Amino acid sequence: MFWRNAGLTYLNYSRIAAKVVSKCTKSAQGKTAPEGALNISKWENGKIVPKKSNNN
Repeated sequence: MFWRNAGLTYLNYSRIAAKVVSKCTKSAQGKTAPEGALNISKWENGKIVPKKSNNN
């Protein structure tokens, strides 16, 4: 427990860590990052079920 050796309580350590994470995610680089794509697949018996095409 390195935070204990540094003279911090767990509450102080977690508060500092939360501030750092918050600042990192609010950076200008984070605001301009492209949004991810979401791919949803239907599964049956442990395998992906292929989508039925309506091109008949």
